[in-house]
Amino acid sequence: MKDNNSFLPIVQMNIVKTINQPQTHFFYVGIDIGYKFHEASCIIDKAFSDMQQSWKRSNTIRFNADGEGISHLLQFFSSASSNPLDFCILLEPTGGYYGFALIEVLKQQGYVVHFVDNKAVKDFRERNLGIREKSDKIDCKVLAYMGFQKTLTPSIYGIRLMNSTAPMQILFKAQAAERWSMQKQLTRRKNQLQQILSVTHPDLKSIFSNGTATRTVRKLITKYPTIELMSLQSEETLYKDFISFGAKSIAKKRSKELKTLLSHALTIDTSFLLNRQQLLVEDIDRMEGFIEKMDAEIKKLVDNHPYKEILFSFPVMSYTWACTLIGAIGDINRFTNYKQFKKYMGFVAENRQSGISVQSTHLSFQGVRETRRVLFQMCFTMMGPHNDETPFRTHYNRLLQRSMPKMKALGHVCGKLAQVLYGCLKNNKPYDPTIHSLAMGITADRTGNTNVH
Repeated sequence: MKDNNSFLPIVQMNIVKTINQPQTHFFYVGIDIGYKFHEASCIIDKAFSDMQQSWKRSNTIRFNADGEGISHLLQFFSSASSNPLDFCILLEPTGGYYGFALIEVLKQQGYVVHFVDNKAVKDFRERNLGIREKSDKIDCKVLAYMGFQKTLTPSIYGIRLMNSTAPMQILFKAQAAERWSMQKQLTRRKNQLQQILSVTHPDLKSIFSNGTATRTVRKLITKYPTIELMSLQSEETLYKDFISFGAKSIAKKRSKELKTLLSHALTIDTSFLLNRQQLLVEDIDRMEGFIEKMDAEIKKLVDNHPYKEILFSFPVMSYTWACTLIGAIGDINRFTNYKQFKKYMGFVAENRQSGISVQSTHLSFQGVRETRRVLFQMCFTMMGPHNDETPFRTHYNRLLQRSMPKMKALGHVCGKLAQVLYGCLKNNKPYDPTIHSLAMGITADRTGNTNVH
């Protein structure tokens, strides 16, 4: 760890204050989160204003990501000022749980902690400062400079400070990210298994139309790894196997179909694929068991959250969606209006304009990718023919009547959903389809709720 005395020439600079000079923070701190250690830069406000740009040459402090390291950082802050409100601390929302302990300790001590979007830091460093080099030291200095610029000019473009996340929000965000990642890996494993089964058991895909990676099929191929071994079994034996696999409703039909197809099965050497086949089956079983435990934990988290009642008042909702939304939104009060919220959620339109003509309008690439995915899935589900009529589907049909393309209309409905979600969370009121229907000028009896658990 570096000697903290290297900061003293910067910290001990005289602070000049005048009545006409608006100043809310004296020290600007940028912290780059890491696994074994964190990098921090603490720079006084005057260092950003001198002609020599001394803030670029300021020293940084590297402290261990443990209790001792965080204690050293707090001691250093105390040597600069005993008032925590004299510090503006900025960091990126990265590292998963790596920065959890640090953030909690800083908040408990009364320090003001803000988050800055990762892309905003990169764009500000390259476009505003012309710095292409990327390192932990540079990033924490840039974060401190961004805090100074935002305090000096609150309306500056490209810098949006977000309040520090609540402890539970970090947990929600991590759980949701891990759940989506595990589902993606599970789908990949199932696709790989289906590819192998198209060689080892090519006849199964003709019987199991929902896919050959289901739990029943996996139990079947575990008991009969090759098509030759399976073809030796009688219809009665296959029927009993399906019963033991928990597939009683399809046992009679599937056993008969399977026996008929196996009588014409091709016999080829697939021994080189059997080990891979068994490994994939075991891997899929393990992943599904882990996902079940994860879903139970997510359900417990969401049930204890104050937003649960509001989120599940919408026509469609699941615990995974709710966990993702809570982890991304955090505290709704950190958004000043619904336009800011829609942009953060990833549904805002951008125009490509040349002269007096607008060439095209497209969905912005800004916003949180996870929330954009959740809102799209919610709207896509509500548009399904088997779900009840909702004001969102009515809005979708109105857009189609204007000859709007289906995907573009669906994007507009997602933006409408984000706007309504903001209003419900901001006012702390559940979604009411009757009020929504009246606002859109449609009859209330056409609306309904279909919860997806």
